Amino acid sequence: TLQLSVSSSINSGCPTPNGGISVTAAGGQEPYRYKLNSTAYQSQPVFSGLAAGTYSVAVEDASGCVATTNTTVERNGPTFAVDIQAIIANNCATSRCHDGGRSPKLTTYAEISANGNSIVSAINRNMPPGGKLTATEINLITCWVNDGTPQ
Repeated sequence: TLQLSVSSSINSGCPTPNGGISVTAAGGQEPYRYKLNSTAYQSQPVFSGLAAGTYSVAVEDASGCVATTNTTVERNGPTFAVDIQAIIANNCATSRCHDGGRSPKLTTYAEISANGNSIVSAINRNMPPGGKLTATEINLITCWVNDGTPQ
């Protein structure tokens, strides 16, 4: 009986999808061919350059038997507590700005998360005044918003 198992999974980062899946086949008749979702079969049991998400993996043996399994590549991107909170506190939620002086207020996770898309739009135009954010900070905020603003 042909069997398929996931032997390893690498989390995907942001902004570059760099996750991976390695699978192992057993039983059936060699050689094996492998595919991910609806892509074409390939001879190697390794898939790379993957974004976070759930994938269907299939193996087909030489006699045409197929085994499938689903696996998840987890996200490994920025979080509010580790990466985003300090950037916003030091650059946006400052005196006479988004600490309550200007709308929207950006002092709590709920406020910042609710305004994530607006923040990305503003930092790619002209905020904060003087353009104090580095390219790395802009990428972190953008990835965080695109990943669903995880805490």
